Amino acid sequence: FYAEELMLALRAAAKIALADGVVTFADGAETWAGLPESLRGIIVSRIDALGAAEQLVLKIGSVVGREFSLPMLNDLLPLTNSQLNLEQVAQVLEREDIVRPAHTPGAGYRFKHALLQETVYEQLPRGLRQELHATVATWIERNESEDLEPRYAELAAHWERALNLPLAVRYLEQSASLSLRRYANREAIVQASHALLLAQQLSADAARSARCEAILGDACNELFEYRGATRHFQLALAHAGRPIPQHQLTLVLDLGWQLMVQLTSFVGLRRPVSQDPWLPWASHIHEKLAEIAYFDAGTLPLLHATLTSLNLAERSG
Repeated sequence: FYAEELMLALRAAAKIALADGVVTFADGAETWAGLPESLRGIIVSRIDALGAAEQLVLKIGSVVGREFSLPMLNDLLPLTNSQLNLEQVAQVLEREDIVRPAHTPGAGYRFKHALLQETVYEQLPRGLRQELHATVATWIERNESEDLEPRYAELAAHWERALNLPLAVRYLEQSASLSLRRYANREAIVQASHALLLAQQLSADAARSARCEAILGDACNELFEYRGATRHFQLALAHAGRPIPQHQLTLVLDLGWQLMVQLTSFVGLRRPVSQDPWLPWASHIHEKLAEIAYFDAGTLPLLHATLTSLNLAERSG
């Protein structure tokens, strides 16, 4: 990649010529003079040699991501540049070997290499990056509102870089939940953990923390990391205001209560169905804790988790 960029930079500076498959170097000792030594420096020199329209498209595209579509860029262009012929600009960038047709259907173009995108992105002022990330995220929400699921992780990244942490946390939680449903458990752990980390900068939200901890518990459980699963499930229940008794005596007393609730239900004295949206979650968590206890934690936690899960399921209807 370095050799490619070096040759392309020399060509852009008219220090080499290509004819009939043969490279000819310019005469004189100054052929290599003025070229940056680092790869990033060479990339910057290539970008600086482009026209203003090409540079503008690359800058906006670098904020969008490794791949970008021309319709999106057309909407994101400043009004003063709204008449640009993006097809022609893209052809120039493709000829300069900076972008190539994208592999993803509908994406349009992609940067040839991630380092190209990163280098262009780093040239943007921080304030402009923040503004553009918010603009890109808003465009995605408006134009792809009927199918946002595949874009949850991307939206979370854009809103985080736009410093809109409430929206970043919301999309991270949704992305983690989606990853869990798709059995991408490691991704779910990364996303839910990052959501909890960002949420520390926001006002406390016990329900949000409970949901993220439950996702972490399920992901760890699917990966057979039972100790981590138990810890996250317990934290989820604590955030939901339904902590598991931590001492054996209180666990026995609560087990007695759960047994009494089940017996009264058995004889037809059921409690009314509750509309509490957390009850199915809590029932699910206790069911998973029962499965873990069957192999690891002993009879008392097994009975407690099993009866609690059953009672909560019946209560939730």
